[in-house]
Amino acid sequence: MKDVIKILTLGDKILVLLLAAFSALSFFWVNSSSEVGEFVVVTTADAGMIRKPLMQDDIFSVTGPVGRTRIAIQAGTVRVLDSDCPNKICRDRGAISESRRIIVCVPNRVTITIEGRHGSKFDAITG
Repeated sequence: MKDVIKILTLGDKILVLLLAAFSALSFFWVNSSSEVGEFVVVTTADAGMIRKPLMQDDIFSVTGPVGRTRIAIQAGTVRVLDSDCPNKICRDRGAISESRRIIVCVPNRVTITIEGRHGSKFDAITG
């Protein structure tokens, strides 16, 4: 590592610092620009799309290829109560309440997202 630092010019070091600063700032900007969600959108392979208000408490189930997934909307959050999938990663994800947050049950092909009032200016965010 010391050999690499020795061969870098001043311009290289400045460029690396600027790129690191830009990356950190963009990460915080993207995460801080979430808006409060208004609707829960549940998409399944079989049933299509279900859209429910986030502020209206409800417990319901959807069916996928593996079995049943129970979803709870409570106090402005949504979470998976239980699923017939093997690893239960979707259940362990916890509750979400902001737009652009997502819960996915891959084996059961269920996707839970939250929509805000104005929608999202991003199609997807990876990280």
